[in-house]
Amino acid sequence: LHRVDNWAETAAVSDGMFVCTPPKYHLSYCLACAGSGVPFFVEKPLSTGLTDLHVDALTQLIETMQERGAWGMMGQSYRHLPSLQKFGKQFSHQDILAAEIWQGQNLADWRPDADYKLSYSASIEQGGVVRDSLSHSLDIANWLFGEFSHITGLVGASGLLGIDAPDVATALIKMRNGAQVTIHNDYWMRPREFTIRVVTCGKGMNRFEWRFDHTEMSEAYCEETMSFVDGCKRKLQK
Repeated sequence: LHRVDNWAETAAVSDGMFVCTPPKYHLSYCLACAGSGVPFFVEKPLSTGLTDLHVDALTQLIETMQERGAWGMMGQSYRHLPSLQKFGKQFSHQDILAAEIWQGQNLADWRPDADYKLSYSASIEQGGVVRDSLSHSLDIANWLFGEFSHITGLVGASGLLGIDAPDVATALIKMRNGAQVTIHNDYWMRPREFTIRVVTCGKGMNRFEWRFDHTEMSEAYCEETMSFVDGCKRKLQK
């Protein structure tokens, strides 16, 4: 692994690239990788806005990846939690009726040694809880329950933490398979709560519940990294 300054030149001679820079650079660096046909791992968010300029750049990234045969992976580490993978297998062959993802943690507890009001997570420009926390929950819902059909939601800035960025968000999702999913994320909860509840119909009505275990995170990060490395190896073997 090397830190680099000239991404376009470095990407051209690399087997894979990790984009772990400040978010405002993510999209341009991913474009440099895609233009060279190089696999890339990018931390979220891919883009820091949804202006016409950002949308055009995202469209260009997709088209470039398709043209050059490149692929990318976004840092969604919760997919790699062993207990969550096991949890998903419990109802993988059952019809999901409804599910709830509830995730809350006081922002001051995220990085105790730093002023949370100055953090990326508290930035209104970066979307607050929507991009930093809700994005994970949306990814989990897509992964565990299938494709979205309709989505609506509410986003709020309570002011309880002394920040202007949104600190609470609720999403209501109708899945293509008919399931209904409720997602709640906030920056308030203390102690932290991260639970998923699922109701299915198979032989009768079944209920499943999963609770986050923070001791798994180191393993999840390692598994996530190795998943990207394995993808790079498969790319090289083609």
